[in-house]
Amino acid sequence: MNSLIEYLAYFSVRFFGFLVRPMPLKMALAVGRFIGRLGYYFDRKHKSQAYANLKIAFAKSKGPEEIRSITKAFFQNYGQNLIELLRLPMLTSEDMSRLVTIEGKEHLQKALQEKKGAIILTMHFGSWELASQACAMLGYPYKIIVNPQRRFSRLDDLLNSYRKQGGSVVLSRGRGTRELIRSLLKDNQVIGMVVDQGGKDGVLVPFFDRQASMSVGAIRIGLKWGVPLCFAVVIRERPTKHRLIINKPLELENTGQAEKDILANLTKLTRLMEHYIRQYPAEYMWFYKIWKYSKEAVIALLNDGKKGHLHQSQALTQTLTTVLSERGVRS
Repeated sequence: MNSLIEYLAYFSVRFFGFLVRPMPLKMALAVGRFIGRLGYYFDRKHKSQAYANLKIAFAKSKGPEEIRSITKAFFQNYGQNLIELLRLPMLTSEDMSRLVTIEGKEHLQKALQEKKGAIILTMHFGSWELASQACAMLGYPYKIIVNPQRRFSRLDDLLNSYRKQGGSVVLSRGRGTRELIRSLLKDNQVIGMVVDQGGKDGVLVPFFDRQASMSVGAIRIGLKWGVPLCFAVVIRERPTKHRLIINKPLELENTGQAEKDILANLTKLTRLMEHYIRQYPAEYMWFYKIWKYSKEAVIALLNDGKKGHLHQSQALTQTLTTVLSERGVRS
């Protein structure tokens, strides 16, 4: 069954790519927005996940109606991002210069003068695949670290082939560490890495006032070898126009206490991420379980106006709080 699903996904992506590439860009993006709207109305699973994440992140500042509006806009943006991913193989450097305006290229140039390479850190925000392609066309040797999708290896190979056609060298996370260090310290190259999905091996840091797992590889490299880390983000300003912002290298706290320094620097980084997400909430990728590895839990107490039901709910809440506390989970 998994093999059948993989083949269907692979050939569907290839076929859809052939359909949208000949289209004028505005028409193709309109198709993407339409697909996003369909997803919003019919994909209940991902819609619920996105809405729940947004509610956790913005419960104190936005009401239900605004969160629903952001969720809908997010689906439409995601549809456009999908179209741009499928069109990567046809993009030239001239196309890229029309699509993406780059701010802060001088920060990367200055970082490379240290001859230790540079890491461009980013998150799943905006059309990040298009932004990665733009980085590959900056004129420096560029490699990206990707998480291999073992369940859909054929589809993964297809997407990596799209990335490579823009000039990127693709390294699988966990397999290319030695090559990664050599590329930075010996060859003074640029590496692109995503920080916002640390999984089981990540470090928990505050993200919208709740602990989330973030990737620590880049921070460890920066602390150990002094490699400059530049945080970058891409913003869709119009359907056919993006702005890629490359920030100054992070000023890493390095006291010699490794775990303490990692936590401090990751916290600094997540605050920068939050800064952009708060400005453009519909641009972040809200589909995955952001706080899956958190040691915190949210308990919602609903009141139907009946005192007996309220007292029962309060008693159950107290029991849950006690049980979670014994397991090291803060609620």
